Amino acid sequence: MFQYNNKHICALRLARSVLCDTVHTVNSDYGFQILCEIAYAFVTYVMFSFIAMDTKNDPRLADSIEGYSRVQVIRDFCISYVCLIKILTIAASCHAVSSEISSTSRIVQKFLSPRHINADAHAELQFSQHLCNDNPRFTAFGFFELNLNLCCSIAGTVTTYTVLLQLK
Repeated sequence: MFQYNNKHICALRLARSVLCDTVHTVNSDYGFQILCEIAYAFVTYVMFSFIAMDTKNDPRLADSIEGYSRVQVIRDFCISYVCLIKILTIAASCHAVSSEISSTSRIVQKFLSPRHINADAHAELQFSQHLCNDNPRFTAFGFFELNLNLCCSIAGTVTTYTVLLQLK
């Protein structure tokens, strides 16, 4: 049976420390820029989705050149999807890093089983366990967490907004 020693635990703690430092650095140095980028992408996504749907349903454009109307709708939908992809990639990458940080807590708990480690490594893990209580998360300047839940919130907001505007 493989025995975990202090080197393995120190490597785990170092990897977690690097990830936590990265989260804190990104939040402090780029939080405002991330907030502005997410807000811009969200507003652009909503605006161009609405414009595309409005153009598609506008009876005045049906009388105009049909090809131009279709090109305009496709262009507007493409712009809105690029913004959606931008939000999705930011949220997914932040979520992946946060998940890696959280997984170290589970690994430490698994290592705490006495059959896998020696006494010195157990003492090291007890210290490491205190570090695992803090799971930093990416935020957009502290306003909201950057994770996959953000994508669900945005999708719900956009759907609600678009439906309400189409009903007017």
